[in-house]
Amino acid sequence: MLSAAQIFLGVGPAIYSNPILAGEAIASAPILGAEVITLADAYENVYRKRGILFRRSLDEYREGLKEGNDYKTSRAKASLAKHVTATSLKVWKQILAKIQKTGWATSGGLFATPQAKWKIVTNNFFKSLKNVSIIARRPGETLSFKPPWINFPPTPCDFDFLYDNIGQQVGYIGYHDEADKFILTDIRVYRPREGIGSAVLKWLAQRAANRGRRFVLKDVENPTINRIVIREKIFEGRPRHILKDGALNITGRPRKY
Repeated sequence: MLSAAQIFLGVGPAIYSNPILAGEAIASAPILGAEVITLADAYENVYRKRGILFRRSLDEYREGLKEGNDYKTSRAKASLAKHVTATSLKVWKQILAKIQKTGWATSGGLFATPQAKWKIVTNNFFKSLKNVSIIARRPGETLSFKPPWINFPPTPCDFDFLYDNIGQQVGYIGYHDEADKFILTDIRVYRPREGIGSAVLKWLAQRAANRGRRFVLKDVENPTINRIVIREKIFEGRPRHILKDGALNITGRPRKY
């Protein structure tokens, strides 16, 4: 069963069939995506009075993100969730029917703070990850992979750490680098909203594509990951989503640029 926060993964409309679950998802999601804009549009069309209130809360949420005001964003998110859970099932079905005609918006970047994008380094795709240094650059900054400098006890997968240009660790990945596919088993970024996760996923996917391999994201529990997959067009066509034990496994042919 999907966790409440995974409602905004863009996995499928069946997840939205109940306004109670939808409200819980909004309340528990770490950051809301563009789907709430679709909801706002549908509310205004179907239930104008509540739609106006929903839009006001959405505007407050976006303002809070821009200002870095956690209190404002939390308050606005709670208000958005309250509007949804207070919606009758009859009206909710009308809202879903309206959205079925227009489709869900899935551009997760609508709420991101504007900043310079990372540029992927492409001349190192055929190196072992243990020998890769810089994977992405932007003005004044770099991202690099480095293997652990101490010998860890045996683990189920390989690990590499992620560093910035001043040598500060900003995250890590766990993976299996196989002959026919690259499996990302874990990714952690310690500095959110800086595009680091997007840069890492895009570089890994393009590396797999240039090697003619499939790209696999295993046990995805963070909704931001799937949002990045959609926004950055990581895969050719529609990847395969498998839900297992509350987590997603995403498999497909990565897009080659």
